[in-house]
Amino acid sequence: MPYGRGVLSVITLLLTSCSLYTPKMNQNRFYENEGEEKEIPEVISHQRVPASTPISFNFEKNDLSDLLDDLYKNHGRTKAWLDYFLTRGEAFFTKAYTNGRHFRPLIDSILTKTGVPSELFFLGLIESGYSLRAYSRAHAVGPWQFMKGTAKPYRLTVSSRIDERRSLHKSTQAAALYLKDLYNIFGDWALAVMAYNSGEYRILRAIRKGNTRNFTELFKKHLLPQETIDYLPKMAAAREVYQNMEKYFPEVVEQVEKASEDDFSTIHEWERVEIKKSFSVPRLAKELGVTKSYLKKISPELRREAIYLGRKETLELYWPKKLSDSFQEKVASLSSWKLKASSPRRSIASRSHHRVRRGENLNIIARKYKMTLAQLKRLNNLRKNRIYPGQKLKVAGSASLVKKHVVKKGEALSTIAEKYGVSLRDLMKSNGLKNSRIRINQVLEIPLKNAITSS
Repeated sequence: MPYGRGVLSVITLLLTSCSLYTPKMNQNRFYENEGEEKEIPEVISHQRVPASTPISFNFEKNDLSDLLDDLYKNHGRTKAWLDYFLTRGEAFFTKAYTNGRHFRPLIDSILTKTGVPSELFFLGLIESGYSLRAYSRAHAVGPWQFMKGTAKPYRLTVSSRIDERRSLHKSTQAAALYLKDLYNIFGDWALAVMAYNSGEYRILRAIRKGNTRNFTELFKKHLLPQETIDYLPKMAAAREVYQNMEKYFPEVVEQVEKASEDDFSTIHEWERVEIKKSFSVPRLAKELGVTKSYLKKISPELRREAIYLGRKETLELYWPKKLSDSFQEKVASLSSWKLKASSPRRSIASRSHHRVRRGENLNIIARKYKMTLAQLKRLNNLRKNRIYPGQKLKVAGSASLVKKHVVKKGEALSTIAEKYGVSLRDLMKSNGLKNSRIRINQVLEIPLKNAITSS
């Protein structure tokens, strides 16, 4: 998965001061631009094969296609991944092939336009199988598995309502630019691809520690993790199976050929459209004459039913060209649409639970819900004050489940319990009393679950 562009300038300075680096000045985009609901996600599982198979080959050629050819001919780790895709990984690969067949024309056109090798198509294939809803344990999202920190420098919007990492068009453009930047830094496609997987700093540390830029030497010196060592062999194996599917999985090829022409993933001609007003997804779908599910398949970056945009904010979508004739005219009417107001946040008093945030403690939470510390701890059966971010605490009602009573002269605990219709035992328990002794002006908490709400 890609890691980040924020460190690229630092890495470039370090590499240029090292004799191991020769910059590629014919691709100078990096140097010119320096400084610059709830869906259930499809989790990408960690694919592994035994690491006992050795690997050794010549990396003198910097052409990515030749490099992958050398890897396949050499077998080694590539053979291990080939066996995996044909056995345990068959389900993943057949789905990846289906997605890849539909999306490849678009992906290839973007890669070519950006000036990077078309073989990088297989990088996305092994990252996510080109599932637009792919989600990893490390919180990488989309077909190119972008982390949130990497997405922002490459102008991918990530918010609670819009996540452009899921957009095939936008994420592919971002991935192509990111890979081009990595190549401009390392001057080698093998290193650039590995940096996409493990991060620029890790590759830089390996180069400096091993005093070599040769992939084979970095492997022999155990300077890279196994996942990174396997990355290129895995790409080579995926390319071999993908390009020879009729040999390995002929029945899958036949099924893909019979795909419906109306399937959204078979659309190869797209047009970029702009929306400058807040809109409702169901209303937009209705105006365009499509279903809401179709609209979300075409634009998977839309995460909510209502999309709110600022005054100067513009949302770009890619729409099937055959359906785009009247799109802009219909979008123009968005300004007159009256969106349903988003559901107001529940008041503090009406909430039943509280999710602990970083920096919060029990005292802060108790004050927020107008409770005492003792009430909050008792409601959650807590003996200590220790809590952790993400913990779910009961608050519901804590303020409404109790009533405060100030002891007056002549009152006894039993008379107070009788007044509110609670048992003496419950009243003592609610106030942590070991006996019935109370004092004037003492504040007692009256549990109101079964109580009479008298004053």
